[in-house]
Amino acid sequence: MEKHSNLGVKGLILSLIVSTLTLVPVSSGYAHGAIDSNNISANAGTINASLFVATKTGSTAVSHSGLSTSSGHADARSVGLFLKDSTSGIAQTATVVAGSVLSLYAMVSTTTAISATSGTVATATAHATNSGLTSTFSSGATASAFTGATSAAATTVAVLYTAPTTAGEVTISLYVMNGTAALTPSSTNPKLGIKAGEITVTVILSDNLSRTHLSAGSSTNNLAVASGIVGSSMLTATASNTGGAAVTADVTA
Repeated sequence: MEKHSNLGVKGLILSLIVSTLTLVPVSSGYAHGAIDSNNISANAGTINASLFVATKTGSTAVSHSGLSTSSGHADARSVGLFLKDSTSGIAQTATVVAGSVLSLYAMVSTTTAISATSGTVATATAHATNSGLTSTFSSGATASAFTGATSAAATTVAVLYTAPTTAGEVTISLYVMNGTAALTPSSTNPKLGIKAGEITVTVILSDNLSRTHLSAGSSTNNLAVASGIVGSSMLTATASNTGGAAVTADVTA
């Protein structure tokens, strides 16, 4: 009798755990897709807390049109984007070819600045019900600030960022006003207020592409064994197998 009682208690506990787990929502609305996948609309993110990169690529960079927070993203294009993680917050990563151009955009409701530690930002676009929304650039074109946005309506702001022509690491940041004039980002002081988004960008030279892995599933071709450096490279198959089974490499090919 006691054995059946214990089983009943265990079953009840398991049922409660399952019920609790089903109450936890899993959202992928803020996630970037694979390289050359469709761009995400600005309003898919969190207002004043998401920075997006156009994952759709093209031969010419195109800025978000700024028509609204739910449109204008479809035509945005980045050039030379090689890898991008799925996040849109303050711990993003990306890999680009030197001289690439990233199309960046965000949904905000207050004074905002987008800046980079090197490279340049340009072609700022924005939309708001507030017709007083304006943008200004720093003297070195490393930052752009947007003023005039209000909490009455969300606004899309966007820039085109051009990476340096040399290899290295760049940090792109989105900051928003934190309630007071002293904590308001500007083109000359773009990192005042609250950090709303940040991307650590690795810039690689084009001659490194032959031995740099592609993003998972973005190509049907794996890197050739000969593309690695002898004695100091280990390659991973990035092409997916529709058959669902892993396949070892034919190293003699």
